[in-house]
Amino acid sequence: MISNYYFKNFRKLVAKYLNGKSTTDEAAAIEQYYDLFKDEPDATGQMGADEMSALDARLRSGISRGMKKEAARQIPLYQYPWFRMAAIFLAIIGIVGLFYKWQNDHRNYKPVGVENIKPTGSDRFVTLPDGSKVVLRAGSNLSYGKDFNKTTREVTLTGEAYFDVAHIEYSDGENQSVPKPFTILTGKVKTTVLGTAFGIKAWPESKDITVTVSRGKVRVEDENHVIAILTEEKQVRYNTETTVSDKREVKSAELVGWAQMDMTFDAMPFSTLAEHLGKRYHVNITFNNPELKNCSFTGRFTGTESLEEVMNTLAATSKTTFVIDDRNETVVIDGEKCN
Repeated sequence: MISNYYFKNFRKLVAKYLNGKSTTDEAAAIEQYYDLFKDEPDATGQMGADEMSALDARLRSGISRGMKKEAARQIPLYQYPWFRMAAIFLAIIGIVGLFYKWQNDHRNYKPVGVENIKPTGSDRFVTLPDGSKVVLRAGSNLSYGKDFNKTTREVTLTGEAYFDVAHIEYSDGENQSVPKPFTILTGKVKTTVLGTAFGIKAWPESKDITVTVSRGKVRVEDENHVIAILTEEKQVRYNTETTVSDKREVKSAELVGWAQMDMTFDAMPFSTLAEHLGKRYHVNITFNNPELKNCSFTGRFTGTESLEEVMNTLAATSKTTFVIDDRNETVVIDGEKCN
């Protein structure tokens, strides 16, 4: 409800309007107020029936007796400062609401058909669908789509990994067999190979991306140009901020030695070795004969062997047998005694 003071002034403006003596601005104000609040119990609700009837008839007919010949200037709502402020406020509310909705959806979003591999605590050996072998360092992340190896072979790496890429050929449509490229995406840098062994280091907290080739040939490029073509025992280090690269000759075995570091054993009990291999190959290893757990092993692997290759070597040296289930999830070791 408005105060009596403002109500009296409002009544005076209405009287002037009905008598045709209001100015253009006063007439516009009366008409705007009536349109906005005619159904609300405010000033119009305190007017007499005759006043309301006369005002309603005047507004509906559009007659402006005694007013200036110039038609009353109609002020659109959007020209009022309070209306513009309200519109801006509502727009901000809407944008903020949409932002939080997007943020929440994005936070809960999970890509469909994408395989993510992220080892924690220890390195992880992975065999990709095309047969390529990857040793993924603990804390790294490797991902690839469900269409991997259908038309392309593309993976995304964050962290550090050693790749032994399978050489695969396909028909180019003209009865010609050509190698199928294998691509690793690491931020702005793309490394493309055909069939080779190499290491990539691309940790998110580092500005440098390093590619080291053990054998074969790879192409390293960013969004604008080819950074380097690397062959055996070559390395390139690329700074993602300055885009400066440094190519050099190296002893790759020393630089990617971490891939076999945890595959060197010195008098390690079979039970401890089985636990270690279980984490590395993401399998559950059990013993039919508990006495086998006390057998000890001394030896070294290259780090790029598959689970079956490692188990074959262990079985041959310990005179044991093993069975790997069809899904490569469980290994059962059996035997009478250690050699």
